Amino acid sequence: MTAMEIRDLVIKVDGYPVVDGLTLTVEEEERVGIVGDFRDALLVMNVLCGLSLPDSGEIWIYNMPPRQAFQRGFINYIRQHHSETAIALPVPVLLVTRTAIHQPYNTSVVIHPVSYIEISDEFIHNNYKFINLEPERRSKLS
Repeated sequence: MTAMEIRDLVIKVDGYPVVDGLTLTVEEEERVGIVGDFRDALLVMNVLCGLSLPDSGEIWIYNMPPRQAFQRGFINYIRQHHSETAIALPVPVLLVTRTAIHQPYNTSVVIHPVSYIEISDEFIHNNYKFINLEPERRSKLS
């Protein structure tokens, strides 16, 4: 079953696209790694969960717009926690679930930033779909 559908997505920072025309279908049980500048990856995650709007394109989470899916509890955005009582994660993670009950066994899709080094890991290389961010913005800003 399709958990997330992305069509012709464009996300810009300072007028430069970090995502330019992305079309991606994510089925249940798939993992998505966002490859590129960490700050840009966080922006993409904000757009995917509906906290920010894209410049253009469509995103559907179980046939709902991201903001609606987020408000209904189908998306859980786990950010890094620094408190001693919270679970510490090395990177923020988006969890997409088929129902609004957030339980580990119920997670359909996992989305998080992935470093260039991690891509060479055989498990990640073989088991992830990748969103490659555009590197041109950094070189144009230099």
